[in-house]
Amino acid sequence: MALAIAAVLLIPVASAQAAGFDVQMKAPTHHPKVGKDWKITVTAKRTGSGKPVHGAAFYEFLYGGAVVSKQYPAPKGGPAKSPWHFTGSFTDTLTFPKRSVGEPLTFRVVVRAGPLGTAHADYPIRVVE
Repeated sequence: MALAIAAVLLIPVASAQAAGFDVQMKAPTHHPKVGKDWKITVTAKRTGSGKPVHGAAFYEFLYGGAVVSKQYPAPKGGPAKSPWHFTGSFTDTLTFPKRSVGEPLTFRVVVRAGPLGTAHADYPIRVVE
């Protein structure tokens, strides 16, 4: 995962709801290109009030509904070894390896927010060359 600073058109994905807050993820496409930057934005807000939520995020990659990989956000670059703590929103850039080309995957952002619970947003993807 590499940090990239670039403006791209972002397409929103429906949020998943949990006790007390919503998670939304925006990405430029459902077809990221292998080895190219795929910039996402993750937002967590309280249900009803819309106030920013403090939480810790991580990623899951699902194949056929089963989690096949768990990764951590690295908005500041470098390999990440733990969930990313944020308040309200963060932006991250991912790159996909050649072995993921053509596979129908679901990219899931999971946010844990203490007593508010855990929520996630799913985004179906298929990596292309």
